[in-house]
Amino acid sequence: MGQSQTVIDARRRQVAGLWLRGVHPARIATMVNASRPTIDRDIRSVRDELTRLHADSLEAKAARSVAHLRLVQEEAWALYGRTRDANSAKTGALNTIANTEVSIARIEGTLSGDYVTQQTINVIGGAEWQMLRGLVLHALDAHPDARRDVVAALLEAQASAAAAPTQEDQEGGASDDADEDDDLDDIGG
Repeated sequence: MGQSQTVIDARRRQVAGLWLRGVHPARIATMVNASRPTIDRDIRSVRDELTRLHADSLEAKAARSVAHLRLVQEEAWALYGRTRDANSAKTGALNTIANTEVSIARIEGTLSGDYVTQQTINVIGGAEWQMLRGLVLHALDAHPDARRDVVAALLEAQASAAAAPTQEDQEGGASDDADEDDDLDDIGG
C-alpha cells in the first residue's frame, strides 16, 4: 500500500534540506530510512520544483556561468599549448580544464554535486564519472598530446584507487558503485 501524500511531502522536505546541504544520497537514504531509489526520485522531484520555480533566472545564470567557464577553459588550453615540457603549469592547466568541465556538468545538471562533499571520493567507478570521463576525453580529441596525458593520469588514478581502501571499506560498508572494477581500456582510442 502506498504512502500518503502528506508522508511523501514531509520526507521530500527532509530530503531537500539534506541534499541542499550536500549530503550524499546514500547517506540521506540511511538518515530518513528510505531506499536509495526513493531518495533519487525525491531529489529529482526537488530539482524539478526548484527549476520550475526559478527556471528563468536559473537558466540565465547557468548560461552566464557556463560561458565564463568556457573562457577559463580556452585560456587553460592556450596555456597548455604554450607549455612545452611536462611541468606544473601543464598539470595545472589540465586540472583547470577538468575542474571547469565538472563545474559545467554540474551547472547543466548532468553531474550532481553530491560527490564533491565527501571526504573520500571514489569517482573511478561511478556512473557520473563514466559520463564525465567521456566528456573530457571527447573534448581532448583535438588535443592528442593532452588526451594522452589525461589517459595516463586516469590509468594511474585507477591503479591508485584499486590499491587504496575506500572510506566505506574502512567503515565496513559496501560500495554503491557496482562497476568499480571496470577498466579504462576504451579511453585511449
